[in-house]
Amino acid sequence: MGYILKFVKLNLWDPYMGFEKKAEILKRKTEQLISRRKDIMDAVKDAELHSSKKRKAEVDNWKKDVENLENILGIYKGRMTCDSIQRITFRHCGNPKRLPFTLPLINGQPSAPPALEEIKMIRKEWESLEWDHPQFNNVLLLFVKH
Repeated sequence: MGYILKFVKLNLWDPYMGFEKKAEILKRKTEQLISRRKDIMDAVKDAELHSSKKRKAEVDNWKKDVENLENILGIYKGRMTCDSIQRITFRHCGNPKRLPFTLPLINGQPSAPPALEEIKMIRKEWESLEWDHPQFNNVLLLFVKH
């Protein structure tokens, strides 16, 4: 995975960049890595031809990393419901406009995830968030630690 991280050179920790932009950059760079599957398979065949066990092991590990990256692409789709989430911490996220999850509705009213214990976020950022439902802020405010 180290080689892949060097290849990607992510600059996602810019505090002025929004979460959606960071997710889009990560997705695009991940897709670039996945598109290199043919190169990986060619390197595996080349390593087998030249009987380089060390080289083949390196390429096999890299291939596994790329397959794992394919699974990551499906994680963020814009909104997610997280019933089992316990802690949420936002650091160096710039000024997020929305949280990437939604709350479960019970009888049309939002409720906190059952396992939620705390949310750590700067007060100014919390107060500037936009919500899918007008009551989301009130429901989660009980868990916020500034």
